[in-house]
Amino acid sequence: MSASETTFSVQIPSNLLKLGISQNEIQNRVSEWLVFSLFSEGKISSGKAGELLGISRLDFIQLLKTRGIAFINYSEDELKEEFSRMENYADEMREELTRFLLQCAQQELSPGSSQNISIFLRMVVELEDITDDCYRLLMLIEKAQKREMLVEKKDLEALFPYLNLVYDFLVFVSNNINDRISEEQLSFANTCEDKIDEFKSVLKKETRKKIESGADVKYELLMLDLIRHIEKIGDHAFNVAQNLRELN
Repeated sequence: MSASETTFSVQIPSNLLKLGISQNEIQNRVSEWLVFSLFSEGKISSGKAGELLGISRLDFIQLLKTRGIAFINYSEDELKEEFSRMENYADEMREELTRFLLQCAQQELSPGSSQNISIFLRMVVELEDITDDCYRLLMLIEKAQKREMLVEKKDLEALFPYLNLVYDFLVFVSNNINDRISEEQLSFANTCEDKIDEFKSVLKKETRKKIESGADVKYELLMLDLIRHIEKIGDHAFNVAQNLRELN
């Protein structure tokens, strides 16, 4: 019996079953293209796959953009609780998907399929790291709030183009999470990464100039931390894009 014809019995993550996919259906696809089928639009839409892997962080970034000022200036316990819930959910998904993929890796698979599973394992880590950095952004803002160090509206708005670059990059990753990307698409990802780096350099330079001119050092260091975490999200997104290119 070939690898593509073999079925296996593995422990299915409960959150996959909650999506309405029967255990039998999933087990029947734990074969050469099991992991690929989970990400294909035929079984789980790219949106659902994104949710499982923590790309709900797109919502996280959107909330940063649309409600960041309100979060800074007011105590919004419900909003903070929602961010915390999303972070915990992504952690749970990372653990379950990693365990699931490791179970798949123990089966008899073709070399190409084994490589795909290894790639998906790396992607799970990168996507969860995106989650962590988004959460750290909010924690930085909360820390500033507790210290009554309010981020000025003009400074937050200056970050929006930078956030938009990262957000667009995450949208690109989300839209292509279910398949191998082309060399042209990887080139687009490279361009996104370069633009993010360029914008980061400009923002850091401006912030350092403010420090040299006598601005509040603690405040400007906060801005540098925000810039750094936004950049890291872009770095993780680029790593995911590279992984998508490596798929068989």
